[in-house]
Amino acid sequence: MRSFIYDQYGYLLEKDVNEFSFEGYDFRLVAHEKSEDEVRELAFALNELKKTLPFSVKSFIVESRNHTLVTENEFGNVSLIAAKKDVYNFNAIIYIIEHGSQYIKKTNYTISNLIDLWEEKLSLIEEKYLGETKIDDYAFQIVNVESIYAIGLASNAIQYLADIKKDYGDSIPNLTLVHKRIESMRSIDIFNPFNFIQDTACRDLSFLYKINEIKEKELFDFFEKLNFSKTDLSLFIARLLFPTYTLDLLEDQYNIKKNISKEFFELNKNGKKRMQKNALLINHMIKKYALRPIEWLNTVL
Repeated sequence: MRSFIYDQYGYLLEKDVNEFSFEGYDFRLVAHEKSEDEVRELAFALNELKKTLPFSVKSFIVESRNHTLVTENEFGNVSLIAAKKDVYNFNAIIYIIEHGSQYIKKTNYTISNLIDLWEEKLSLIEEKYLGETKIDDYAFQIVNVESIYAIGLASNAIQYLADIKKDYGDSIPNLTLVHKRIESMRSIDIFNPFNFIQDTACRDLSFLYKINEIKEKELFDFFEKLNFSKTDLSLFIARLLFPTYTLDLLEDQYNIKKNISKEFFELNKNGKKRMQKNALLINHMIKKYALRPIEWLNTVL
C-alpha cells in the first residue's frame, strides 16, 4: 500500500496503511465500483454542497499523478479522499438533511426494498459469515453469543418493518442526502462523498443516537423540526433495533479477514446497558406518538 500511494499520489508514508494524516489533513483510500465520470460527478456534487453550507468544509477527492480521480489496484477501483482535521456536531448533519434533497435523484424507494436489503444481509450472516470464527479461537464464545443476539435483533427489526408496511403503507417519502454510516463526527467521515446515500433522515438520526452524539430531548426536537410522520418515527425505531455495527463487523471478518475479537468483547461488555437505553427511548416514543408497541422490549428493562 505504501508504494501504491506513493506511485499514484506522491505521498511517502512510514507505514503500510490506507489512512494517514499530512499537514493538517486526514487522507483515506476508498474502494468502490464507480467509473471516472461517476466519481467526477460525485466530486462536483460535494463542491456544490459545500457552497451552500453555513460553515467551512475542506474536503475533496485527490487527483492522482495522472490527473484522474480513480486509480486501480489489486482490489479494483480506488480513490483517495482528503479532509481537513475538523470535528462537527449534529447540527452539521441536520443541515445536510434539510438541504440534501436537491442532490439526490428521485427514485421509488419502499419499505419492501428495505426489507429485501436487510433480509439479504441477514442471510449472508447466517449462511457465510458466522463460520469464519474458528472453534478454537479464544473469542469464539463471545463472538458466537453476540452474533446470535444480533441475528435475533435483526429479525425483530425486519418484522417491525413488515408491521410498518401493514400500518402505514409501503411508500418511504421525504428522501434526502444522508450517510451510509456515521462512526464519528470527523470531517473525513461526515464529508466523505463515498459515504453519502439517498435515504430518510431517520437513518442519520439513528446513527447519531447509537454513537451517543445526540440525546433523547434533542431527538424529539428534531422529529418535530423535520416534520416526522408516524412512518418516519417507526422507521427510526426499526433502524435503532437493527444491529448494523455488529453485522458490519461479521462482514469484515469474512471479507477482509479482520480480527473482530476486541470489538466483540466491547459489545458484550456494554450490550445490556445499550439495549436498555434503546428500549427506554423506543417505549417513550411508542407512548408519545401512539406507535405500534413492541412487547418483547419490556423483558430487557
